[in-house]
Amino acid sequence: MAEKDTQIIQDSAKPEANKYDNPNDHFYLHHSDQPGFILVMQLLTEENYNTWSRVMLMALSIKNKEGFINNTIRQLPITSVKELQQWRRYNNLVMAWLFNSTSEDIKASSIYNESAYKIWSDLKECFSCTNSVHLFHVEEAIHDCKEDNMTIGAYYTKLKGFWDECDTLCCIPTCTCGTVKEVLQFQQSQKNMKFLMGLNEAYAAVRGQILLMDPLPIINKAHSFILQDEKQTFTPKNPYLKCGICDKLGHTSETCRAHLKCDYCGCKGYTIDVCRKLQKTNSAGGKSDQEKQWNFPSKVNHVNTNATATPTSSTLMVEQYQNLMTMLNGNKPNSMVNHVGSASAMSDLSGPTIGEDDWDEN
Repeated sequence: MAEKDTQIIQDSAKPEANKYDNPNDHFYLHHSDQPGFILVMQLLTEENYNTWSRVMLMALSIKNKEGFINNTIRQLPITSVKELQQWRRYNNLVMAWLFNSTSEDIKASSIYNESAYKIWSDLKECFSCTNSVHLFHVEEAIHDCKEDNMTIGAYYTKLKGFWDECDTLCCIPTCTCGTVKEVLQFQQSQKNMKFLMGLNEAYAAVRGQILLMDPLPIINKAHSFILQDEKQTFTPKNPYLKCGICDKLGHTSETCRAHLKCDYCGCKGYTIDVCRKLQKTNSAGGKSDQEKQWNFPSKVNHVNTNATATPTSSTLMVEQYQNLMTMLNGNKPNSMVNHVGSASAMSDLSGPTIGEDDWDEN
């Protein structure tokens, strides 16, 4: 009997375990959970709701406070004042996190709401609608995205960011008939084509090999093939080097290709000496419009054989020459007569010549 009394006294002396100290409880408060804490570095604006909401949901899920914005942890009839205080405490904390993660122009519209769920719902109604202008700019960026002076990794990352943003704006509806699988395969093939089209001409060989594959590989596999070809073609980059022309790491000014530009096709990254488009045109035996602009016609060494025979200045010159020769031939006898006459006249004036009789008949 005395032992039972001692056990009861020891149990009553232990402090009562607080259920809010459990990290899995929604009302658990960590010492780092402060109202001035900024969960996401990207503030909400009028243009980035889709990316902001995704990052914000991830952050609140880590804190185990996602239920305050999806209304799974709602204010129910509380049986005790302590539980009511706990709910208000964490609801205000989530409201402060949402308030700190919005831009200055949007804060004024969300400061007077009574719950975090109300703030989240208002922001979703205002900014989650698909903006046709925003979608247009994303599609335009995807169309204009090319490798140029970027590496394969940087080019693929930039293009994939545009694709993810476009998929967020235009979600494919779910169905159970299996059509979504075919739509996703078609979407993957279109992305693969766009990725290959934006590559520089230096990867034309491996690009042709990928296009000959049946079925066409997925975009991640195609990126892996191009990346392997880049490592084999170009020398490994030293991360400690820095270029003085393009201000990028991994190469120097001597090996930089940012300033190179082909005079034939206008593409950057190489010169006309290695232009595959020019080589292809020359092998086909034809000339492009740009080549025709470079070749200046030589009128001296070319004769128009299709021209009809019309009177020209050369024909007139021949006729004038013939007339002149006729005139010279016609005046020749007269000139001889005049010459003989002049000679006889001179002889009469000069007297008898040798062998002739003297004038005095001696």
